[in-house]
Amino acid sequence: MSQTQQKNRRVFICGSALRGQPDHQNLQSAQFIKEAATQSLYRLHAAGDGWHPAIYKVAEGGISIPGEVYELTALSKRYDRLRTYSARSSMAR
Repeated sequence: MSQTQQKNRRVFICGSALRGQPDHQNLQSAQFIKEAATQSLYRLHAAGDGWHPAIYKVAEGGISIPGEVYELTALSKRYDRLRTYSARSSMAR
């Protein structure tokens, strides 16, 4: 893996930052990788000001949440702010 690839981060996005949605421009130069969905282990609710999705794992009654995977470069202004949304193989498929 090159140093550049190590500095990039893949993130799972859902909600208003998806392609065609009003907050998509916030992803700036992030590269679209693929459409994805979580395993049926999660629930989704509005967080903070009610405009941002929050995903949490549940023991039962989970759903599959559709979204998209993007690759952010370390140079992206959103890289650090989105680091908690890292796409993990156990979440996005």
